[in-house]
Amino acid sequence: MDILKKIKTMFSDDKKIKIIVFIGLLGMALILLSSLTPKDRNNKNSNIAESRNEIISSNIELEQYTKDMENKLKILLESINGVGEAEVMINILSTKEYVYADEEKSNLTRDSEKYSEQKENKHIIIESNGKKEALLKKINNPQISGIVVVCEGGDNSVVRENVYRSVSVAFDLPTSKIYVAKIK
Repeated sequence: MDILKKIKTMFSDDKKIKIIVFIGLLGMALILLSSLTPKDRNNKNSNIAESRNEIISSNIELEQYTKDMENKLKILLESINGVGEAEVMINILSTKEYVYADEEKSNLTRDSEKYSEQKENKHIIIESNGKKEALLKKINNPQISGIVVVCEGGDNSVVRENVYRSVSVAFDLPTSKIYVAKIK
């Protein structure tokens, strides 16, 4: 209570002090309010937009990868004796996968008579052009789940066997995931 009386007497003397203190309190209140509001809605919206753009870009990249592989396989198959004109369709199971370098830390602790080990994996972070990002170890190409080949020589068993073997070796697929037929 003594403190309140001292504050009242201090402010009752001079109007200028009251105004300065009031402005100071108002400023602190504004600072407090600004720290309680969400940081940056535009930042969240830009992150969502970036994610959406990455997904669209990834889909376009996957379609382009599929078309490139189909064209390469078509050229390869049409160069095999007896195949003739060929059409190829490749079915993709998964998208491109990025594998990042990890560092593993393990802590060995002893509780009475038992030992326990705790492992913690963290991505290795590097700084590039002022941005921090995880160290990329490798990129796995999309996984192919099946291939259909329709060709002029698809009714000939020797040609069909050559196509099965070529596709199997080129894409490391079992022949059960490859289908060869005659084109109409």
